[in-house]
Amino acid sequence: MGRLADEEEQIQNAKDIVEFQHYFAALMSMREAPEDNIISDLANNTIDEGSLADQARGLGDDSANSRRG
Repeated sequence: MGRLADEEEQIQNAKDIVEFQHYFAALMSMREAPEDNIISDLANNTIDEGSLADQARGLGDDSANSRRG
């Protein structure tokens, strides 16, 4: 069954999350100079009420949803 991660695993997990956030932020920057590929299409697509996903929302910050109303 599952177990709690020890301190070393928690630190590595946190590092992995930050690495992913940096990677995803770089993908989101493709909006500024979109290319003809699926990543640019996804980054520039509309969601929900027609608004583009912003970086905070893309990185999983749900507080971005509450700021929109």
